[in-house]
Amino acid sequence: MSRQIWTAPRSEVLDLDALLLKEFGIDKSRIGSPAKASRENLNKISIDVAKGMVESTRAAWNPLSLFENSRSLDAFILFRILSVERAKIQPIYEVEDEDGSKCRLMLNTAFGFWPAQKVQKGDIIIVYDPKFFKLQLSRWIVIVWHRSDWKILDPCDELVKNSAWGQNTQQQPNKGQRTRLSIKEEGNKFYQRNEYEDAIKKYNEALALKDDSSVPDEVLLRNRSLAERYLGLHDTVEATLRQALLKNSTDPKTQFELSKMLYCWRRYDECKQVLHTLLDRKPRTDGAAELNALLTLRIKERNTGDYDFGKMWKDAQEMLKGQSPPLFGLNDYGFDYADYTGPLELRDINPSKKHLAMLPVLSKGKPLQERSKGLFATRDIKFGELVLCSKAMCLVFTSKDPPANPAEPENLLVPKINEMLFDCQRKAERFYSLPTHHKGYGVEGIPRVNGKLVIDTDLTTEIVRSHNFRPSQGKAFAAQRLQYCYAKAVWDLPSYANHSCRPNIHASYFGDFLLYRAIQDIPVGTQLCISYHNPYMPYKERKEQLRISWLMCCTCQQCKYDSFQEVSKLISDFDSTYTVPETEQYRTEMAAPVRVCQVALIRAGAALELRTIKLGMKSLSCLGWGFDEGKRIVRYGGVEWWVVMVMVNISISFWRRGERGLAQHWKGKAKITGVVYYGAEKEYKHMFEKVYRDHGWDYHL
Repeated sequence: MSRQIWTAPRSEVLDLDALLLKEFGIDKSRIGSPAKASRENLNKISIDVAKGMVESTRAAWNPLSLFENSRSLDAFILFRILSVERAKIQPIYEVEDEDGSKCRLMLNTAFGFWPAQKVQKGDIIIVYDPKFFKLQLSRWIVIVWHRSDWKILDPCDELVKNSAWGQNTQQQPNKGQRTRLSIKEEGNKFYQRNEYEDAIKKYNEALALKDDSSVPDEVLLRNRSLAERYLGLHDTVEATLRQALLKNSTDPKTQFELSKMLYCWRRYDECKQVLHTLLDRKPRTDGAAELNALLTLRIKERNTGDYDFGKMWKDAQEMLKGQSPPLFGLNDYGFDYADYTGPLELRDINPSKKHLAMLPVLSKGKPLQERSKGLFATRDIKFGELVLCSKAMCLVFTSKDPPANPAEPENLLVPKINEMLFDCQRKAERFYSLPTHHKGYGVEGIPRVNGKLVIDTDLTTEIVRSHNFRPSQGKAFAAQRLQYCYAKAVWDLPSYANHSCRPNIHASYFGDFLLYRAIQDIPVGTQLCISYHNPYMPYKERKEQLRISWLMCCTCQQCKYDSFQEVSKLISDFDSTYTVPETEQYRTEMAAPVRVCQVALIRAGAALELRTIKLGMKSLSCLGWGFDEGKRIVRYGGVEWWVVMVMVNISISFWRRGERGLAQHWKGKAKITGVVYYGAEKEYKHMFEKVYRDHGWDYHL
């Protein structure tokens, strides 16, 4: 199963908070924050000890209450999985401690998406700062809400060896001579059956036989890394491969595996260093030359933004239909292109000069707006220029139809992102750097345990709510999937693009890539802004949507103008009611009349071509487009799908009138605008080639 893209049945995705309350009568807010104490400072406890501590605390609060706050125990406990069952969408485990006492255990995961390592019967799990709750009929359950609060222990771990279960295993008589070679073969069989967790256990068991030299350490470590990579354990895979290189720094197979994984993780400079070291010594290593060719192409894309958009569009279709071939056998990396960061930089925003003002939601005593950042142009940017192309950190398809529960996409994204961050500190650093309204702690105060960021489910949820994109809103995305779908995703750098009702960049989507293109000429030093909603809605609707969805009140120049233009205007006199030139103010209150203009233009017959040309130009001027006396475009304005259609029809009208020069001018401008809106010429051609052909004009002429 791909961990990056996953489709879940709509009917089976519920609100996890509601599930806790309905199934167990537990308010999620009582679970608390993740364990923040150093792992070395925690004491081991048993189920009976924890029950006694919780009971004494409950008695001190309110002995009549069944569901009081669970006490933070500042300890850890070892559980062995006895059985696994499902309760609605959550796996519930029957577990025991070393003394044989039993209780139930719930881990915060999403239906159909288990943790990177599947929790199986017989596994031993360590839970830090366990939260015990007493249910009806005197049953107890431990709820682990935060991903950094638990992990599966390897049988070779010292905690397991020193536990009651490990001692019992050591006392059992050995059945025959066990060697590294025989255990490795058992691990290989598990690997071939895609049972990667069991394969890892076997390779670790073989590594524990220090006196046996039948299989070198680097071979066992390399095999273990192959199983780990299919579980998405980024940091663990890298640590394993680098440990193998410490055992044998010249092993070409280990070097090649490390270079492949660095390539998959998009760390191209590190990949180049390792791969070229390999090629200098072993130039004929299988697959190395092919990887080097791919690496050269990715570095070119990263440095220049020179993509084959036709191929990208085709690959996106295959990916979204689930037919994308995996990269090195890994589904997560099948849509293989580099990120491109164009003429922009991320820097702090001076609150006194911000184009927007958020409501005063406090985080560590400071308004969020005082800590905000934004994207700024580092040079002059031309209309239509690509300024950013970025791969999503995580993307999910929820259903073919919009979900009945608005929280459904977030309920899917949060556990998937938690799993991704749990063993990839690089991504955790980037993700938790995104601004948030979370009141527990700001990004400067996110705690670390033993040098690693804690994975806080509540903080992850807040960031997902504030920074998710919905690529399925883009018509290009829907066309690539060839059916309507509801998708949500999280990007890191693109999330820093702030809002304006007069945006200067536009977002389009190819698979799990987001593209920003300029929709006007942008001077150096200008902040790059997108619109979080349809910027051509009436002012009141825009204001209400921003308030509800984003907890903000936009104070951009457009909103300042529109706040004085809320009264609906008739087409016959709307020009006289605007006192600001079209170069400074969109005619957003004329949204309905503009649509009438667009429909009238499309439906106009040949006898009305001159009239429809004027009508179309008038509709474009409402969004700030400017023209000279010769009816040529001299100023760019707002970009929407119908703007492209209007321009195409104007070019066709000029063609029918025999004005070939103007026809070619408008056709060229329509093409540039279409590339900006749809992301690439191939998508624009897909949408409008037939339109030109139906009117007797070859698209390529």
